[in-house]
Amino acid sequence: MELPSAVSVGGKFYAVRTGHPWWFRFAEVVREKNALLSDLDFIYDGEVPADRKEGFKALCAFYQPETELPRKSGGSGGDTVLDYTADAELIFAGILEQYGVDLFEREVHWHKVLAMISGLHSTRLNEIIGYRLYRKPAQGESYERNMERLKRMWRIESEEEREEAAKAAEREREFFAKLRK
Repeated sequence: MELPSAVSVGGKFYAVRTGHPWWFRFAEVVREKNALLSDLDFIYDGEVPADRKEGFKALCAFYQPETELPRKSGGSGGDTVLDYTADAELIFAGILEQYGVDLFEREVHWHKVLAMISGLHSTRLNEIIGYRLYRKPAQGESYERNMERLKRMWRIESEEEREEAAKAAEREREFFAKLRK
């Protein structure tokens, strides 16, 4: 599998820097209050799209690609559970501990870093994320009920369920297209 090295903006591909240091910096710039879209030009490896707003959307999709699992559940209540700046040392330490990859010594494709982070287990980072995700159980909520919620989040859909969801999404698009006419 070849990892992406560009983003699509207006039907044209623009090369981006794929190494993790660039995307850790991207995360910092995005959080800056007075940042301009042009402040993100450093992430492009060459030509920058004229439509920086659409470029920003494409960069965000590269930065945090959608995943099928886990399904959205409203889990953390909107709280930030991982911050690439504040947690950088924990991330680097966890990846070094579990994969033997020293992110201080070599540049790694951003999507590989994301995959390694999602596969981390039994590290200090996981422990801290667990604290951040903690929520007091609702009155009457049981262990079994919580496990059922987690099962729904992580369940792999059957091919029939995926096809039905795609058909439903298509029907919805058609319905709203008719309303716009």
